[in-house]
This record gives sequence, structure tokens and C-alpha cells, in this order.
Amino acid sequence: MIQSAGFIFYIYFFRKFLNTSDRYPFLEVVLKLALLVIAICLLSFTLVYFFTSRVIALNSIENGVKEFLLALGIFFIFYGIKRKDILMRYLILGQACLIFFSLLSLVFIIKPLFVISSDNPLSMFDDGLVYYEIGLILELAFFLLGLAYKNRMEIIQTVLKREQLKLENERQAFERQMTILAAKQEERNRISADMHDELGSGVTAIHLMSEVIKGKMKKETYPEIPKISNSASELLNKMNMIIWTMISSNDSVESLVTYIRQYALEYFENTEIACHFIMPDPIPSLEISGEKRWNIFLCVKEALNNSLKHSHAQNIKVDVMIDNALKITIADDGVGFDPENTRLFSNGLKNMKKRMGAIDGTFRIENKVGTKAILKCGFNQRKITCIQTETVQSQSSLLHKFFEMYASCRQVRDFLLHSENYERCSRPWNANPEDHAGVCR
Repeated sequence: MIQSAGFIFYIYFFRKFLNTSDRYPFLEVVLKLALLVIAICLLSFTLVYFFTSRVIALNSIENGVKEFLLALGIFFIFYGIKRKDILMRYLILGQACLIFFSLLSLVFIIKPLFVISSDNPLSMFDDGLVYYEIGLILELAFFLLGLAYKNRMEIIQTVLKREQLKLENERQAFERQMTILAAKQEERNRISADMHDELGSGVTAIHLMSEVIKGKMKKETYPEIPKISNSASELLNKMNMIIWTMISSNDSVESLVTYIRQYALEYFENTEIACHFIMPDPIPSLEISGEKRWNIFLCVKEALNNSLKHSHAQNIKVDVMIDNALKITIADDGVGFDPENTRLFSNGLKNMKKRMGAIDGTFRIENKVGTKAILKCGFNQRKITCIQTETVQSQSSLLHKFFEMYASCRQVRDFLLHSENYERCSRPWNANPEDHAGVCR
């Protein structure tokens, strides 16, 4: 009875161990039927044992259960051999050892194969139960090996699931960052388009109004009018610079180098200094953030401004080199400067060092034959948001200047309305668009 009860629990654990309900449905059905047969035999044996004295029936039930378990073990061995399951292979080896040594034990019980004297320590091998116990030990050993293998595989699966979950979280975080970046890029493009369409047209109108007013006033002009015209031109240039910085399609080294070349040649166009620009051809297709473009351009602009104001040079050369990093050298043949006495433009040099440091770049000055400013910056991306703050501040400054000029224009217009020169500029505001007097509004 105890043995049969043990087999019932063993088969039940066996089902859970192999997860037969999900992985091996046919084997699950066979094991359930085996549990039912063993339970019926156990109940029958119990009733016969306690309520009758039929020894032959007890022996028949006991032998029938053993033969049934033997057939069940053989069936499992042949069924498991066809399955490529390492965990099942451990159980097959254990079951095979148990069956082999059980049959060997039966042979020794019926007729010992060799007889050893009782005085010999090896005489225990004459007992058939020893071989049955050896089979049980080997079955238990293979079962424990299979259990260790299953635990190891479960640990591996747990680690893999954890890594997959980690990778999935990282992928989702990356997608969120890409979504945020795309939204920021779209907002940058929208703001730049609005600035170009709205502020650009407004500042252009202010510039045209000031020029028309100067032409109308002739000799009786006012100092505020040229200031308005100059401020409008300066504001247009700065606004175009910010728009160029904000547009995401310009985030390339080629765009930066081309913009610097255009600015440098135009900056020295009407001066006594000849500008020479050297750059690689073709320019490598490398990406660079809007922040780096902004800071590098402002440093180049400051260096060109210093050369124009203080160098007294005849030539200036801008040399662009692109290797593992972007290197821009600005050299002039002027009088140079005294490193100990840089008060005239010390703030500009500090700002240039600060800007290059903010983007992991370097800046240095060489004072040999003339002055040489060297800017160097790598292409590795870095998560810095100061460009966004600076761009917003620049936009606020542009708006402030725009409204200041708008107020100045209103003051000039009000003065003209009450002056004797009003007749020169009093044509209808809805006049022919080709007539500049309509712009005086």
C-alpha cells in the first residue's frame, strides 16, 4: 500500500515536472489513466487485506500492479526516446536503470547466479533486494540531475526574460526620445518659418519705410530714421542667422562651412582686407547639432570682427580642415596683439573659449606673424540644452528690437503728420504698390 501511494505521488510530480498538460498531451492522458488504475488497485488491495483473508487475491493484485508499472516504465522509455527533450532524457535514464536492476533483482530472488560465503563482505550481492535498491538510487540520482538541469534552464530563462524586458524598456525609451526629438525639430522648423514669414516681412517693411522717409525728407531728415534703417538691417541679418541655426535640415558640416564661407566673403567685401577661404572639396557628409553650428559660427564671427577692427591686416585666410574633428583656422598678416594687454577684446576671447568649451571644443590664439585663431570641435553628440535657451533668448531679443523700431516708426509718422512736410508723404495708403509713398504707412 505504501509503495502504491508513493507511485501515485511520484506520477503526479512527474506530470508537473515535465509539464505534460501543455507539452505532451498524449502522455498526460496515459499518466492520468495510470493514476486511476493504481488508485483502483490500491483501494482493492486495502479492502481485501482488511476485510478478507484471501492471500492469493492479494498476491495477484500486488503482482498486477508491479507488472503494470513495468509496462508503464517501458512505454515511457520508448515514448521519450523519440522526443528531443534533455529533461526527459534524464528521467528515461533513471527509469531504465530502475527497470534493469529490478529485473536483475527478480532473477536473484528466483535463482542466485553465484553464491558467496557469508563471511565475505561481498556476500550482500547474493541478495536480490540490493540490486533493486541500486536501481532506486540510480533513478533518484538521474532525477536530481534532471531537477538541477531544469532549475538551471529556468534561471537562464528568467535572465533572458529580464534582459528582453530591459531591452524592450530601452527601446521604448529610445522611441520616446526620438518622438520628442522629432517634435522639437518640427517645432524648430515651424518657429523658423514663422520668424521668416512674419518677423522677416515686418522688419523688411520697416527698412523700406525708413529708406522711403529719408528720400521724402531729403535735407530735413532726423537722426532716428538712419538708426531705424541700420537697426532693421542688423536685425534681419541676426534673424536670418537664427533661422539658419534652427532649421534641422542644416544640421550638417557642409551647411556650416558653406554658411561661414558666404558670411566671411560678404563681411570683407567692401573692406581693404582680402579674404581667402580654403575648404575641402568635397565636404564630407557629417552631421553636427544646431548648438555646435551656432557656437562655432559665433566664434568665427567674433574672430573675423577682431581681425577687421584691430589687425590692420591686408589679407585674412580662413582654412577649414575636416578629419576626425572640424578644425577652423583664421589667420591674418596684421600687427598681431600683445597677450598681456588684451583688454580691448578680452571679453570676446573669453566668450569664444566659453562657447567652444560648451560643445567639447577647443580654442587657442597664436601670435607669430599676425594673429591666428584656431577652433577645433569633434562630431560626437552631447546632450546639452543651452542652445535652446540661447535661441529663445535671441528670439526674445529680436522681438524686443522689433517692437522698439515699430514704436520709433510710429513716433516718426506722428511727427510727419504734424509737420509742414506732410504734403510730401500724404498720398493714400492704398495707392499703387509700385508707388513707394504707399510704404510710408
